[in-house]
Amino acid sequence: MRLKAFTVKTYKTVLDSGRVEIDPNVACLLGQNEAGKSAVMQALWKFNNVSGVTYDRLFDLPAEFYTRLRTSDPEVVVLEFELEDQDKTD
Repeated sequence: MRLKAFTVKTYKTVLDSGRVEIDPNVACLLGQNEAGKSAVMQALWKFNNVSGVTYDRLFDLPAEFYTRLRTSDPEVVVLEFELEDQDKTD
């Protein structure tokens, strides 16, 4: 199984990344300084990490949305996976 695409919303400096497709032959994330590359990677890592770190509204919500969203459970990461041939069985 491989990650096919992702979307990150309302996480630190990333308001909405839009749907980002991942090419299986490319392993890089490019962007200008302060564009949100680290925030995107952190959001993906927090989705399901081995350290047990969870989403913290105080530190992870964009500051301008904290008051409005602090009591809600906003959707932060959407992941799309694709089964590869070796994952499929009859």
